[in-house]
This record gives sequence, structure tokens and C-alpha cells, in this order.
Amino acid sequence: MSRRILAPALLLFAALASMAAVFGVHQIESGGGPLAEPYVSPTVAPGVKAARIRFTAQHREHVTVRVVDEDGRVMATPRRDRLERGGEPGTIFEWDGTDDHGHPLPDGSYRVELQRRGDRRTYSTSNLVRVDTHPPVAKLDAVSVVDGQLRGLVLLDPSDDAQLGAYDEDGDKIRTFRASRPSSDTVTVTPRDRWPAHTVLVRFTVPLDGRDPKDVHLAVVDLAGNRTVLGE
Repeated sequence: MSRRILAPALLLFAALASMAAVFGVHQIESGGGPLAEPYVSPTVAPGVKAARIRFTAQHREHVTVRVVDEDGRVMATPRRDRLERGGEPGTIFEWDGTDDHGHPLPDGSYRVELQRRGDRRTYSTSNLVRVDTHPPVAKLDAVSVVDGQLRGLVLLDPSDDAQLGAYDEDGDKIRTFRASRPSSDTVTVTPRDRWPAHTVLVRFTVPLDGRDPKDVHLAVVDLAGNRTVLGE
């Protein structure tokens, strides 16, 4: 083959190889990369409710999982250079909000990062983990027994995203418990004490069904599993 023919052929081959490489990289990136679908549940409280971290390794390889704070400092390494099987639906494990020595991290938001052995690239989860160890702010404002029912009003701090529940003397949840938030035009339900204007009012009803009212316990539980018992 003459040089006139060989040179253009080599250029064409190089161009095709470059396009194939770019296309291959695009395929990897669009598929989530070698470590695809990194995801973590949004809330964690040490010892109460653990965050579930999930990812999928496309190939059999060693993976390190670390937790960094808002300044990018590594605060915990839940998994260090651990061999993962490739191509499986996903690896799921739990992190309890502690550092490598088992000490709870300060309350705040953290990001989970994944790295392959020998790979400088970082694969981060799209959502943050919020470490929350503080019990929700709540107050039992009024309570009374009317027609065989325990009725009352509870004040909640909306920033806690907490839910009110009723429990019997054994700690089991009372299924007949009902709670509602009065509409803004309700004027008959007002707290006895002055609270901030954004306070959430929750009106509740618990059918006693023969129970002693003293055996009914009210508690507010937030998304992290932190609990505030009312009336104690």
C-alpha cells in the first residue's frame, strides 16, 4: 500500500477509534458510571434509626465508602477498600451516624462518597444524610376526659417534622388514636400559653375503651426516631 493511501487510512482509523472511545465513555457516564445509583436515606440518628446506603458496582472491584461534612472533611469511613460483586442489583448497608471509633458525629448534614481502588474520581450521593440526635420540641397544652375519650391539644415545632402518637401501658401504639390539625379559620382551638406564630397545633382523641387515662401515654416522634414523651 502506497504512503498516499496509508496516511489517510491511518488518520481515518485514529478518528474512528477516538469516536468509539468518546462513545464508550458516554455510555458509562449515562449508565451511572462504574458505581451506579448511589443513594442514601435522608435522615439518621445514632442508635435510633440508621441510614441505608445503596449503590451498584458495575464490575467486581474494591470500593471505599466515606462520609464527609459540609467542608469536605472525612468524618467516617463505613467501608474501607471492600470487595464488591459486580452486576448485582445493588449493595445495601447501614450507617448509624458514628465515626470510625463509634462516637456520634455532631448534628448536621453529611454527604456520602464512594471511590474505587486506584480511582481518583468521587461518586457522591445526590441527597444528604442529616444526623439528628435532639428530641422534638413539643408541649401538651390541654387534656381532658370527655365521653370516654381522652382529648387535648399538643403544640409542635414544625422544624422537627414530628408526629404525635398514643401508647398503652405496655408501650404498644393505640391504633384507635386520632389526630388532626385544625384549619386556620378554627377559632375555638387556641393554646393556653403563648407560642411562636408558626407553631403547629395538633388536636387529638384517644378512645379509652376501659383504660385508665393514666395508662395512656402521648409521645412525639420525629423522622430520625427521636422521641419526646408528653405529660411527664
